[in-house]
Amino acid sequence: MAESTVAQVDAPPGRFWHLLRGRLTREERQQVYLEIRDGSTPSSRFYILIVLSTIIASYGLLANSTAVVIGAMLVAPLMGPIFGISLALISGNLPLLRRAIFSTALGIVLTVGVAMLIGLVPMSMQPGSEMFGRTAPTLYDLFIAVASGLAGAYALANPKVATALPGVAVSVALAPPLATCGLFLARGSLELGAGAFLLFLTNLFGIQLAGCVVFFLYNLGAEREVKEVGPFRFVMRFAPSIVAIALMGWYLTITLQRVSAEGRLRTTIQNVLTEEFARRSGSRLEEILSLGHADGRWDVVVSVLTPKPLTTSEIDALQKLLERKTNQAIYLIVRSIQSQDADANGPVFALPSELEQSERLRRDAEIAKRITEGIQSYLSGISGASLVDVAHSEDGNSLRVQATVAAPEPITPQQVNDMESSLSQLLGRPVAAEVRTVLSRSADAKGWLYVPEGPKPPPISPEEQAIRDRLEAAIRRRLEALPGVTVTEIAHREGESVRTVAATVEAPEPISPEVVAQLQADLRRYVNPQVQLVVMTRLVVRPRTNENSR
Repeated sequence: MAESTVAQVDAPPGRFWHLLRGRLTREERQQVYLEIRDGSTPSSRFYILIVLSTIIASYGLLANSTAVVIGAMLVAPLMGPIFGISLALISGNLPLLRRAIFSTALGIVLTVGVAMLIGLVPMSMQPGSEMFGRTAPTLYDLFIAVASGLAGAYALANPKVATALPGVAVSVALAPPLATCGLFLARGSLELGAGAFLLFLTNLFGIQLAGCVVFFLYNLGAEREVKEVGPFRFVMRFAPSIVAIALMGWYLTITLQRVSAEGRLRTTIQNVLTEEFARRSGSRLEEILSLGHADGRWDVVVSVLTPKPLTTSEIDALQKLLERKTNQAIYLIVRSIQSQDADANGPVFALPSELEQSERLRRDAEIAKRITEGIQSYLSGISGASLVDVAHSEDGNSLRVQATVAAPEPITPQQVNDMESSLSQLLGRPVAAEVRTVLSRSADAKGWLYVPEGPKPPPISPEEQAIRDRLEAAIRRRLEALPGVTVTEIAHREGESVRTVAATVEAPEPISPEVVAQLQADLRRYVNPQVQLVVMTRLVVRPRTNENSR
């Protein structure tokens, strides 16, 4: 390659070039060269713009803001050195080639490095679609890069369309893929970072080769260079770029095929599930949350709005249906989001089973209400009686009613029979009632309320009272001699052959059976041979007095 001079791009155009474009004057060629050379030279302006564009791109990506990312594309100066490589290869300008390659490499290192530092900042936001969208380039990205390179080089070589350069910078992203690479590397996501860097390389080689084509057509030193080095050596300069483009084109074609296949599969799954859930009242497919290929199968996660969660058998049937429709191995996960529409009259789009259950619950609630009102009406004639709880169940054409009643004396069988007759008449069907009485007594300051009238117990004879007094005295003396024990109550019940004495005590630990047996033996020996002693202990923990704290 020759030395770097303006004359290298000041070769007169031949007849061939007139067929492809208009003639550039000497001053215009010099202006193009100087502009590309300046854009390829590292300077304080270059460093500042690289850092600022990386900061803008990184936070725009983290914030998932397309507008901010576009702003970073406009600021980034990386396209200048890439066009410098193109012009250097066409004109044989070795110093310009070295300068442009150095500037490009420096821009790559700075952009990735600054983005990694931003990614290492604590409490950074999670990756969004702007980042993930730059990790899987396809053949379309290569076409975009080539077209953008053609437009950018044409705008540089033709002053009349130079105003289109900002639009070119937006159409082909250079800083955002590198920033994405750095952010993912900071998170340890090497595969995603490599995908973003591949997108940058696609743009780089696409722009560089497209620039070579335009500068060659504009004869910015190309005709003279071909004459000096020969056509073969001239073409061989572009061999590395052509091979790189070919390899990336092959890989990106495979990527495009995979993305297209995944898109078709997603569409098929969407259509099949949408149609299936449309047949279910009140259910619909909400979203395909994820679709990934691993271990020879497609893992599909979907969310479904449904009034009732799908059962495992229903999900299995859907999975088999998808496998038949797609001819692929499918592993389906359904996230059921329970929802139910309703209007002023009740549920809308409810399943038939749910409508039946709702009607059954409404009917049971109405029957329970009428049973409760019937029992309460009957109990209003019994002093001190009140309904605590009621339940019912179907038994053919009849009803079984279980009621719990609080009353000062048990509800008699005759009263239950009267209650059954009253309920049967009220409900218009046979009723079998079962009543459990919880004995309760109410009192006010004057005495007991709702005291049932009945025969009074016979008075206790003096001899009987004397026996009771001796038993109670012996029991209290013996039990209260134990540490912490207090006798709170003693009850007597006299049978035909056994006199039962029940003592209730408060103690820090239960009264042992051995103590009760010894006391019972003494009572039988010294007081009454028919005594049977029962002791119930209520555990009470009393705090100890700390003598040392006084």
